[in-house]
Amino acid sequence: MSNIDRIPIKTSPRLMEAVVQEMQVQLGAGLTWLDRVFGKAEKVARDYSELRQYYQKHEHQRAVYLPSVYVGGGKYECIVPDRKDWGNYAFFYLEEPTEVSGGRKVMPYFDLRGTANLIIWGDTRDIEAEDDRNLESIKADILNVLGGVRLTAGHAFFDNCRVYEQDRGVFEEYSLFQEDYGQYLLWPYFAFRVKFEIECNSGCVVVN
Repeated sequence: MSNIDRIPIKTSPRLMEAVVQEMQVQLGAGLTWLDRVFGKAEKVARDYSELRQYYQKHEHQRAVYLPSVYVGGGKYECIVPDRKDWGNYAFFYLEEPTEVSGGRKVMPYFDLRGTANLIIWGDTRDIEAEDDRNLESIKADILNVLGGVRLTAGHAFFDNCRVYEQDRGVFEEYSLFQEDYGQYLLWPYFAFRVKFEIECNSGCVVVN
C-alpha cells in the first residue's frame, strides 16, 4: 500500500475545499470499506508516451487527461482504476465556474456556489458478504452517508444530487476510454459519480 494517508487533509482549507474536506472526513468515517478518501483532485495532462501500454488504441492523442492528486514535492499521483495500491477509493472534482455574489459593505462575505462531483471506485468483494453484485445496496449506503453529512464551515450546504454509474458518466472529464478501462466497471468492480451543488460563503474555513 502507498504511504499516503487514508484521508489526506489540508492544514487550512478555505472556501469550497473546506466544504469538501468536511465531506471527505465524514465519508471516510461512514464508508469503512474505502481505503483512500482523497479531497479535491485535478485534471492533469500526461504525455501519451508515458502511458502507451494503456492507450494503444488512441495513438493519435498527444496527451491523456487523468484524475490526479497532489502529493507534495511538485508531484502528482494518478487516481485510476488500475491503481490497485489505492484499493477502494473516492475523490472530489470541482467544476468551473464558481458563481460568486455579495461582498457588500454591510455583509462583507461573498457567497459562492458551484458544482462538485464525488467519484467512487471499488471492488464488491470487499463490501458484500454474498456474491450477488447488489450495486443498488452500495449506492444506498453511499447516499445514506452523504445524507447524514453535517457541514459546519461557512454556512455551507449541498443539494440536487445526481448519480451516474456508466463509464462515460463517471469519468467524463478524463481520458478513461471504455476500451481501456471498461473491464474495471464490470464484476467485481464498480464506480459511481454523485454530482451535486455546493454553496458556502467566503468565511468558509475548517476549524480544527
